[in-house]
Amino acid sequence: MMLEMPFTNLSPPASQASKLLAQPCYRRDGKDVPAIEDWWSPLEKYGVGEQNVYEPGKNIDSYAKMAYEEVKEIGCGVTTCAKIGKVIVDCRYDM
Repeated sequence: MMLEMPFTNLSPPASQASKLLAQPCYRRDGKDVPAIEDWWSPLEKYGVGEQNVYEPGKNIDSYAKMAYEEVKEIGCGVTTCAKIGKVIVDCRYDM
């Protein structure tokens, strides 16, 4: 089970986005990072078609922003939160 942890008072600049999730465990090899999977999963569900063209209203905004050619870096920070008994994963990308 994962808990999505929304920001309440913070809004990242247009050139940056963050995905903050709490999960029961984390693999050090990086193969199980739901925060990144969450950005890409709409692509699998809705697709972009053979032309690979973004169309507004297709529910793939998070994918389109993260996959944009101007994105320079993507990374994740991980910490254990003993209070809730979960691992906190914060993934961000920057242009």
